[in-house]
Order: sequence, then C-alpha cells, then structure tokens
Amino acid sequence: MIRFLAAAMVSALPVAAAAQSFTPLGTSEISSTLNGATVLYDSATQRFLSQGRLLYNNGGENWGRWKAEEGQYCSQWPPADGWTCYDVERNGAAIRFTGPDGRSREGRLAE
Repeated sequence: MIRFLAAAMVSALPVAAAAQSFTPLGTSEISSTLNGATVLYDSATQRFLSQGRLLYNNGGENWGRWKAEEGQYCSQWPPADGWTCYDVERNGAAIRFTGPDGRSREGRLAE
C-alpha cells in the first residue's frame, strides 16, 4: 500500500508543477492585464495607466510610456527616445517580465 501511495504522489508531481508554471501572454492579454493595473515589487510599484502612461515609484516618481505590441510589453523612459520590450508571463497574480538581455523581474498584480 505504501508503494502505491508513493507512486501516486510521484506521478502527480508533474501535474502540480505544471499548474504552478507561468503562462506567456499575447498582445491582447498583455493589454487587458496591464491596463489600469498596479504591479508590486519588493521595493517599488509600477502603475500602468490608461493612454499609455506609466508610473514607476521606488521612493521617487518616474514617468514613462507603455504599450503592448507584437506579443510584448514595451516601455519608454524619458529622456531616452527608444523603447525596450519585454516578454510577459503570468501565474495567477504573479507576473514576470523578461527583457532582451534574458533577465527577468517578477512582481504581483495588486488587487
């Protein structure tokens, strides 16, 4: 009986792991998820306002712009003119942004 329970528990591990994995978001999902949302990080918040405005606060306010295009979230922070785009993945309230350099940053969507 113990062998059966151990086998059942081990066979359930891939299902449990898959249920906790991040899912990539497409352009429309990125827009609907981020528009009007606030993402909470350990020491900062990021607000995705309507009309593409973006507020990042880590003790001081930094204003920028955001958009979703070609399956990525893109941001632009003055005085820079260029945009940087990120892949976006979600797991419930957890959200992960992965930049062109391969580095990821995770936050939580505020309720």
